[in-house]
Amino acid sequence: MYITKYLIFNCRYTSRIIVVKQGILALQNGGKGGLILWPISGASNQLLASLTLLIITVFLSKKGKNIIYTFIPFLFMTFMTSWAMLIQLNGYYLNKTSHLLIIGGLIVFLEIWMLVEGFIVLTKHKK
Repeated sequence: MYITKYLIFNCRYTSRIIVVKQGILALQNGGKGGLILWPISGASNQLLASLTLLIITVFLSKKGKNIIYTFIPFLFMTFMTSWAMLIQLNGYYLNKTSHLLIIGGLIVFLEIWMLVEGFIVLTKHKK
């Protein structure tokens, strides 16, 4: 089932309203909404970089090349970023900022999912 089958999502103004509303929410608290989201944005950016290293590692493995040059940076990036994200999640939990806790938890869940999928591919190829 596609979400666009509903009339509200076919309207060309819907996305504009959503974006403007998010901008207004970011301006609340004296315009510090962006600063509140900055740690999550930075962590997700670094996780994207580590997952890119995982993809390159899987590619090199399938080509029969040496994977050590991408695998070690991948492990370092993943460990450091996950550690920082878990510290942030702890702070969100203690401050009772549930929306940030949910977004951060979702990012961690997706990271774990991608890591499991990547390692499954790597171990299947090694056999």
